[in-house]
Amino acid sequence: MLDQELIQRLLAKASVVANETEDSANDANRIGTLFADIVRALDMSVTEEDIAQLIEQYGSELFLSKVNPDTAAGRIAMSDGLQLGATFAGGMTGHGGLLDGNGRGEMRSLRLWEWLEVPELRYNRTRVIVGDEWQSPGGGIIESVDTSTQTLTLKLEEGEIGLIDVDDLCMGYWHSTQAADNAADNFDDGRNNRRVAGFYTCYFRIVSVAGSNNATAEYVLRGTSDAYPVAMHPAAGMHFVVFGNPTNTDRQTSAYRTRTYTRYVRHVTTWEFSASNIAMQFGDLSNLNVLGIDVTGYSAYLDNIYMRGHIEQVDVSGLHFELTLLNSGWVSSLMDEVVTFNVLDGMGRDGSGNFTGYKLVRESGDDADDAVWNAAHTSVTSPITLRLADMGLNWFTRRTLFTLHSVGGAETISKAFTIGVRDEIALSIAFESIAGGAIVWADDVYAVVRGCVMFGQEDVTETFLARTDTTFMWWRNSGATAEDALWTPTLVRNQPNVIEIRHSAATRQDCSSLWLQNLRCEFGLTVAYTEDGRPRQAQGSLTIGNT
Repeated sequence: MLDQELIQRLLAKASVVANETEDSANDANRIGTLFADIVRALDMSVTEEDIAQLIEQYGSELFLSKVNPDTAAGRIAMSDGLQLGATFAGGMTGHGGLLDGNGRGEMRSLRLWEWLEVPELRYNRTRVIVGDEWQSPGGGIIESVDTSTQTLTLKLEEGEIGLIDVDDLCMGYWHSTQAADNAADNFDDGRNNRRVAGFYTCYFRIVSVAGSNNATAEYVLRGTSDAYPVAMHPAAGMHFVVFGNPTNTDRQTSAYRTRTYTRYVRHVTTWEFSASNIAMQFGDLSNLNVLGIDVTGYSAYLDNIYMRGHIEQVDVSGLHFELTLLNSGWVSSLMDEVVTFNVLDGMGRDGSGNFTGYKLVRESGDDADDAVWNAAHTSVTSPITLRLADMGLNWFTRRTLFTLHSVGGAETISKAFTIGVRDEIALSIAFESIAGGAIVWADDVYAVVRGCVMFGQEDVTETFLARTDTTFMWWRNSGATAEDALWTPTLVRNQPNVIEIRHSAATRQDCSSLWLQNLRCEFGLTVAYTEDGRPRQAQGSLTIGNT
């Protein structure tokens, strides 16, 4: 065993070398002498047990642990960098983190408590925006998106409230890693159909808002058309803007600025702008021509005034739809909605002679079903009667968006509105036996039961099964409370609304241990869903045995 006094002398020498502050003090002679002393000391008879004891006794003072949390008293240099996490992969979909030997870092996120000092931000005094700049009643940054359920979550700070509401019409640009998703050119038709080269344009409508701080929302994509041929989902990190709302008049105004013009819009209820939506525009007015406003060049347009060094009145039609909804936008199995419309110009005069007809377009969230319905409504006249059957497949969870368009004129005008379904006939649950016929013997039971979601006399089960946010929950009431709480239904072919009920001594005892005593057991189904942003449910039960 090494002499303790010798060890202390070597440690003292090593400490002097380790804590030296003068640059040239630790020369080759000094380090070599210390190393020679250590070698001579180790030349004594030292066993493995001795070394292990020395490491245990002095190692924590001299070395950092690889297996336990530890603290270094001085600076540690890592010439090849530092990896965070067991593995690292770079890029937008990567994982882990890395600080390389040149000081470059890559990681998922970084939270700072004070300042971010970056030459690109601090040393520049020119702000460049390639794209649009908006002022609007709502919008935000998307933290995450689930495209399967069409649900998004906002990136909010502590205590912040999300600036979104039901029926908000939203837009954003995003760069996709799939090059084919991105636009090849810049485009702006003046109607709010827009593209930025290298990015895709996303349009979506908020159909429900959840959370105490409005952090999450369900959305549906804008329906495709010649002007918007491919519908794209929002993405995590996207900044989006609310530019209109078909039901909330407080959210129908906004302003935006491009490279060539600044525009103020009002009364926006549709994806596209018409002449009546343009409250004011400065800069290049050329794109107002497609809306039927005959102006050119860089000037200012304010309703019916066109100014360029002097005041000149121009002929502006300002054609727009005026709608009346008889039942305030609601239908039921007993009540239809009647929509009356007129076309007026900017002076309130009849403007219907400017068009040859009108069409009604529905966006319910099911593109295939909407396409069939829209093909049957390419020519409509006032008044239009809308029934429950016109609401699409998702009428029970959201208001359905309709847009009225003019046809055959020099310009196109549009106006959107939404129709909802009132619970005059509430959803209910009915049951049918599809195997076994609810066969009951004294001590044996066998049945396969299907739970059906009914709206009046209409079976709408398949519609609920198609939605990912609907929950089917089976329950049992046999009188044995503890057993009922632990009971698990046996689903048939993973169908959430079909269960198999068996009770016998040889197999399962789905009717609990009280079956022979009561010869009665109640089974129930609860279907939970969301309507107009509020949680709803339908519930029903059936009794096997004595009723």
